[in-house]
Amino acid sequence: ANRMGAIESALAAEIVRSKVLDALSSVERDRVPLVASGGARPKVPGQSAGCSSEWKKRQPEEKVAGALEADRCDGDDWEMLPTTDTIVSSIEVLRLPDLNQTYKPCFEEKFDGKPTWQAPSGARIEWRRAEPGHAAAWHWRTRDGKALASAHSEASAPPQEGWQDVYGNPVALTLVLPNAIARKGSVRLAKLLNEAQTLAQGPLNRNTTYKRAIAVKASLDDQLRKGADAMMALMDIMEKESKKGLIRNDIAFAENIDDAISLCSSVGLGTEKRDIREALRVGVEAKLRAALVKDTVSELTTALRQAWDLNLDQDTCEVVRLAVLRRRELAKKALVMVGEPGIVGAIDSTRLARDVISNIERSLQMALEFGVSAECKEAKAALEIQRSVVKRVCLISVSKGGVDMDVCLSMAKKLNMDAKNTPEVAALLKKRRDIARDALRTITDPSLLQSLVGSPSGSSTRLIFGQIDDALHQARLAGLDSHECKEMRMAVEAKKRLAKEAIAAATESKVVNEIDATLLLAREVGIDFKCPEAKKAIQVKVAQRLQPTDLQIKLQPSTNPLVVEALQMPKKKDGEGRAECMICFGEAECRLSTSCSHYFCETCIKMALEAILEQGQFPAICPACRAEGGAKTRHYPKGLIEDQVLTFLQNKGVISKEFQFRFMKQQNKDKKEGRFFACPAKCGHYLIHQDPLTESKIVEGSSGPRLIERSKPGMCPCGAIVCLRCHERLDPEIAEFHACGRYHKNARVDEATLRELERSGKKCPNCQKFIQKTGGCSMMMCGTHAHGNLEDAMRNGGCGLQFNWETLELAPSFYYVGGQRKTGQPTEEDRRAILLKIVGENKSNGE
Repeated sequence: ANRMGAIESALAAEIVRSKVLDALSSVERDRVPLVASGGARPKVPGQSAGCSSEWKKRQPEEKVAGALEADRCDGDDWEMLPTTDTIVSSIEVLRLPDLNQTYKPCFEEKFDGKPTWQAPSGARIEWRRAEPGHAAAWHWRTRDGKALASAHSEASAPPQEGWQDVYGNPVALTLVLPNAIARKGSVRLAKLLNEAQTLAQGPLNRNTTYKRAIAVKASLDDQLRKGADAMMALMDIMEKESKKGLIRNDIAFAENIDDAISLCSSVGLGTEKRDIREALRVGVEAKLRAALVKDTVSELTTALRQAWDLNLDQDTCEVVRLAVLRRRELAKKALVMVGEPGIVGAIDSTRLARDVISNIERSLQMALEFGVSAECKEAKAALEIQRSVVKRVCLISVSKGGVDMDVCLSMAKKLNMDAKNTPEVAALLKKRRDIARDALRTITDPSLLQSLVGSPSGSSTRLIFGQIDDALHQARLAGLDSHECKEMRMAVEAKKRLAKEAIAAATESKVVNEIDATLLLAREVGIDFKCPEAKKAIQVKVAQRLQPTDLQIKLQPSTNPLVVEALQMPKKKDGEGRAECMICFGEAECRLSTSCSHYFCETCIKMALEAILEQGQFPAICPACRAEGGAKTRHYPKGLIEDQVLTFLQNKGVISKEFQFRFMKQQNKDKKEGRFFACPAKCGHYLIHQDPLTESKIVEGSSGPRLIERSKPGMCPCGAIVCLRCHERLDPEIAEFHACGRYHKNARVDEATLRELERSGKKCPNCQKFIQKTGGCSMMMCGTHAHGNLEDAMRNGGCGLQFNWETLELAPSFYYVGGQRKTGQPTEEDRRAILLKIVGENKSNGE
């Protein structure tokens, strides 16, 4: 029985201890940050941020009220607070807007899971994560974002201790509970401690939990006691000041009320207390009365804002109504003072005019904000003074000059004064436009522009361009339009003319940098690059950079009068009948060969030539001669259609020039005369083919070393850059990277071909070359047969990789290099050595 009783007592004690722990956790959870100290310290004159040793030498009595801004430190502006060794007494609480307030957590704004704590004034305590050069810390900031203090802590809530200012001095910042929560916690802890004392067999302070609970209850009781004292002090002030009545000093009364309320806030008493709310109202009314006595707009505005924060308005508070009315009257007086009529006559510069207009504008804005009607006589008079000032400065500018016209016009535009309703503005605008026209005429004077002719670099041209652009800009500011202003059009044309002259000079110099600079100028002024100057400059630029081969034009075979006479139908003699076409029996017109006497009409000639070209019946022979047996031998000379005959037919309009050259190319394809092609730029020229000069180069890529062959391009007399291998037109900017058959923009592969490629071949896993399997096992070597010679693979354009055909996985095996058998995958050294050998062979062969 004794044992059971002991067990029950122990269980009951454990239950009480757990309740005590829960109560302590509740107290800590409900605790909110509250600044208990207030005030600020001035920075030592001449001291820079970071001199903590000098700062700590300050004496406590040197503390003064008010917050002073220190130097920037780590990107922050700091306010100086009193250190822990200079904390003010419980009666002296210095006033600062962001001190002595309750900070509540805002879970909508979190940093690393830690909420930001905000005060009604806008001040905040926020977490800032660790950064290079900065440790993780809590930062306490004012409503303006200035840093007051920081504390290095990883806790989920701001710590109670460890706060420091910018110089490392400790700052007084404590965490307390709201008065109601402190009272509730104290009562709960007292009840639980009584229960624990009943069950305990000795003093409670022997247990760590109970010892902590006793200390927390003592601190809560001390806070409640201080709260009661603070409330009693507040009520005493209210009672004493109310007895004074009208003879009291409202300024001192308001300060005493603020001190007492700050003292209450420092011990957890907030506006939830009706007496504190009443004290705030009485204090604000005292501030309003004091502001009415001082009779300044700033004092009235500050007091009214505090009244509106307490929801006091004109309908519920007579003092607020009087303050609002008085502030409006002061705003009207300010309008009268800044808008005195005599000030207009003293205006002699745009700077003075701008200052006067700005002062009036600020006064008008303030008056409207304070509820003054824009239709009142003071506001209208101020607006009229502004207009008079603008008119005055416009007249000065027109008559004497020396005044910034753009500033005058800007002020007029801001006041809705234009040339239509204000003669002074119209006169100023006219003069402004005349000046702009004169400037354009001066800058585009032919004698000035002539001095720039022959300047290839365009430096002097760009200088005059800048001056012309400035003049055009001023003309646009003056409201001139290029459609109506002849001078603006002349200036634009002058820029284009100068740019073309600079292009021509740069082209003559044949310096690529100079040509690029002048072409850039041409682009800026909107010159079409199809103009002769730009086209020639581009040709010279490309020729200097690529140094292409000049291609010769394939000319039409010449004819002579004897050939023409032989081919034409002879004139009829009297009594002779007409000659018939050998094909249609119509009237014949000419022959197809100088070596036969068969005549045909033009229609049949055209159709016969088309049939010969389509069917490839070359060498081409007269249709009648072919019918007579000329086709039996390919070298039968009779009836041969020669190139000069085609020229004759093209001159007569029977065939086109394009058809003639196609026909000639097929007829002479096995001869040197047939090696020509049409210019891909479609300029109409036919170019004689030239074998390209090829340069071999080894480049390193992701798939290993590989051989790149670049051919020197050709250039048509029209300026087009042409590949001498595939006869494709090249873009001059990327001609060096052209690869024949790879970059055809209009190339399309049909779906059937794609499916067949996928079925019959695969890409090398290394170099992505397309490979087809012809037979054998699954062992493959890129570029040649399995276990083949690496040199053969590289010469065929492969990379020599050995892989499994089915899985495309690497399958190292044996291969041969220079007759020597090796195992594994080919090394980059072997590939590079073979490529160097190939390059050396190409150079020795003159390729």
